[in-house]
Amino acid sequence: MKIAFTGWRRSVHYHDVDVVPVVEKGMSYHPVHGRKSLSWGEGMTAYAKVADLSLSGAFLMRLEFSPAELKSLLTAYFVENPDDALALMAQAQSDAIRKLTKKA
Repeated sequence: MKIAFTGWRRSVHYHDVDVVPVVEKGMSYHPVHGRKSLSWGEGMTAYAKVADLSLSGAFLMRLEFSPAELKSLLTAYFVENPDDALALMAQAQSDAIRKLTKKA
């Protein structure tokens, strides 16, 4: 995952930050080196480490998810909310079919 911060009132500097997935061990979190994507778990949450970040003020934050992170997030959502997930999947499938039909 990548996070980007841009100044809220004016865009002077663009801060592009790498997010390092972490794993909980006991009462603390530890970086997982070598793994590039976050894993979403219980409560639709994922934890990660952001290093060397020193910002103050208001910023627009852009989150960029990898396909693996989106799959992990959706899977966690489907497990925790199966009824809502089925409705979401049906709507997404309907939208996709409509879009594909318009292309043809």
